[in-house]
Amino acid sequence: MTEIFELDLDYDLANHLHDSEAFAYFRAEGMTDELVEDEYIKKIWNWSVQHYRDHQQVATASVLEDTFEDLVIADALTAPADLLQRLRERYIKNQGRAKIRNLAEVFKTDPLDVAPTMLKVGRELAALTVTKGESWGSGDADRSIHEYHKQVARGPGPSHGYEELDDYFYGQKGITFWLGPPKSMKSWQAVNGLISNIMKGLNVHLYSLELPPYETNMRVRCMAANIPWWKFLKNRLTSEELALLKETGDALDDMGNFTVSKPPLEERDAAHLITLAGDAGADVIYIDQLQYLVDRNGVPIGERNDPGLYWGVGNVMRDLSDDIPITVIHQFNRSVMNADEMPAMQQAKGGSMVEEVGTLVLGLWANKDMRASGMMQLGTLGTRNYGLASWDLKVDMQRGCGFEILGRTSND
Repeated sequence: MTEIFELDLDYDLANHLHDSEAFAYFRAEGMTDELVEDEYIKKIWNWSVQHYRDHQQVATASVLEDTFEDLVIADALTAPADLLQRLRERYIKNQGRAKIRNLAEVFKTDPLDVAPTMLKVGRELAALTVTKGESWGSGDADRSIHEYHKQVARGPGPSHGYEELDDYFYGQKGITFWLGPPKSMKSWQAVNGLISNIMKGLNVHLYSLELPPYETNMRVRCMAANIPWWKFLKNRLTSEELALLKETGDALDDMGNFTVSKPPLEERDAAHLITLAGDAGADVIYIDQLQYLVDRNGVPIGERNDPGLYWGVGNVMRDLSDDIPITVIHQFNRSVMNADEMPAMQQAKGGSMVEEVGTLVLGLWANKDMRASGMMQLGTLGTRNYGLASWDLKVDMQRGCGFEILGRTSND
């Protein structure tokens, strides 16, 4: 017969205090010693909070055991969120009832004090028992510094595909849009970024909504091996190049992980795709292209070209990109036809959504002479965090398969 032990919530809290992530969660959710009933554990909690304030890191299990004579740190029996919920429920059952009974006494003494007292009690209970979620403010100095240290440890965001861009923008954050006219090699930028992030050891998911996923997959492999794309298109790959494709593919597999997929039309709403990739462990998501995402009725938003539909999709992506950086390939509208210079982001197809939602908006452009010489301009059209800049981009799709930034443009 299995012996059942009652879970001691207070002592299990002590088992979490050496875990920096668990400790940060408790602090972020407004955990205080009022939720702790055991006076010994309450003392340990308050000491741990002060230790963090003094040293900017949690006490180790050994330090805790050395400081508190009878304390033995064991494996926690609960997840931090589960434990905090249980502590809050216990507090409501025990202390909450007492506070409510006090209201009856207030009513007997002075009925006019009941309403303000109820508000005060309600705020106190909410502060201790309501999940905060993502909110910051007074009392969050320690938490803010802890979050900054986590940010430093993470380093730059996923790659944009070019060292120059990564140095300038410190990697991807939020939503990055790549804008260009039709047939301006925008989709290749998603492939280029995907390869760079695989080489960083990341898990990358690319939704190939315009091109067949097999074709995009082969673009990845040809670019990684620097094999001319036209050789694949014309079935001219040599045995040596096929061997190089296999060798390069194996090397990519050893470095990171990538998925190229094209879900059926009815499953192409932004929330579903981003959640699906996130559940699969994606560190960064590419969507090629925006206009092939669908609205709530399953209709591609580019089919109607209604700015309101673009806004609905953009708002969803904006919220979800807080957790996973997203790069979106998109097009300029018809107003850029025969343009003599790089268009503005306000000329993006679908209205002003891109300029409002995008964390960074990059543009691709080339005039007739530039295309003839294999050159393009890569420029910043909009950014929340950095200054505008542009670069000269060399394109090689004949002898190889790739792009190279030559430097900043002269009219930068």
